[in-house]
Amino acid sequence: MLRSSSFNVFLPPTDLFPVRIYNTAVRRSYQFTLSWDEMLLAAKLDKGVANKLLSYGLLTQTRSYLEELEEYYNWRTFWERKSLDICYTVTTECSLKCNYCFQKNLSREKTTSEAITQFSSLLSNHLYKNKSIKNIQLVLFGGDPILEYELSLETLTKISEVCRQFSVCLNSLMTTNGIIADLNELKALRDAGLTTTMISFDGGKDEHDRHRNGTFDSLLKNLPIFAKHFCLILKYNIRKGNSSVDEYMDFIRHVEKAVPKKDFVIALEAIHPVVNAGKSRGIFDINSIELARQMLKLYDATIKRGLRCDMGNALHPPCPYTQGNSIIVQPNGTFLCCGSGFDIPEFVIGNLNEIQELPVERSDFRNYVITTAAGFCSESSCSLFPLCETGCPYEKHRLGLSPSEILCRRTFIEEFIPHLFQLGLDRQNKKN
Repeated sequence: MLRSSSFNVFLPPTDLFPVRIYNTAVRRSYQFTLSWDEMLLAAKLDKGVANKLLSYGLLTQTRSYLEELEEYYNWRTFWERKSLDICYTVTTECSLKCNYCFQKNLSREKTTSEAITQFSSLLSNHLYKNKSIKNIQLVLFGGDPILEYELSLETLTKISEVCRQFSVCLNSLMTTNGIIADLNELKALRDAGLTTTMISFDGGKDEHDRHRNGTFDSLLKNLPIFAKHFCLILKYNIRKGNSSVDEYMDFIRHVEKAVPKKDFVIALEAIHPVVNAGKSRGIFDINSIELARQMLKLYDATIKRGLRCDMGNALHPPCPYTQGNSIIVQPNGTFLCCGSGFDIPEFVIGNLNEIQELPVERSDFRNYVITTAAGFCSESSCSLFPLCETGCPYEKHRLGLSPSEILCRRTFIEEFIPHLFQLGLDRQNKKN
């Protein structure tokens, strides 16, 4: 049995390509000169055509929406076994007090050398038992990890040693507010294997300085130092006050002057409400059409400027809640399945002092999501499920919803997807 995938989104046709499809499971776009009915007929008559469309994810052999949903997670599990994502929070201390930060009301703390050693031991054990893992993506997270430079260096060094022991490729990124740029410390981190740094901005100079303690000029001064030693990602936090193209271009012009070789990537991300932060002015609702339109304008302006642009969190990224082989570590050794779930019991999946193996299995969480989808998403065979997974678990918690309730982003996603071809923002555009 062959049928069109439930996760195909058919985009407006053009004169040259009457069929244009974005598949939300594989996150790729395809366009064809034949009609879709002709493609389906060709697949029935020619096994080679059928296998090609199956490999693209555009056809499925499952009999129902729920079967295909389970097939999607089986496919994801297969690929996730090859890599491991680690987000190690070195410290929650930060020199800024941004009002939208989900760590704003946490008890600020740092990790310890003992915790780093314990984690490295667990990691070594995990790699020994899981020979399929060939890559590790490590994020040194904060707060600002550079405030605890020695602990950051120790974390990076010990995890690097484990990776070398098992011939695993390590890619590493550090988030930082960019205020501290000690040349010797940055060089030491680079020599220990740090490859990328991510620095956040909150708008052009005036807007950024209002929210980040007047640090805009300091960041611009430090950008060439970071760019010299690392791949540089500049995260632009979108709020209603800084979402205009004029405000964004003010930011771009300053950055291009600081890093004239344009050796950086822009990552756009909307600021969303967080637990216990009260009402923050200028924050978009996660399902806002206005947010989608503003992000698209900024993406378009970035590309026309000839700059590299990352989709970031425009569409739902791989979420640790359901993503196998991923782990978030708090400074106190608590393991989480949500990157924003610090000190929230429902996202805790273990502690360094209580377990013998890394808790990276996600089948229970996936079954929870599938059960929820069976009662809502399957009724309409929603093609957007892989981009939503019934809604953000953290946002559900913030709103007082249970994990089994739906928090749909259809309005936002449907506004965004038709422009992927135009902007070239999906993983791959294929012409057939």
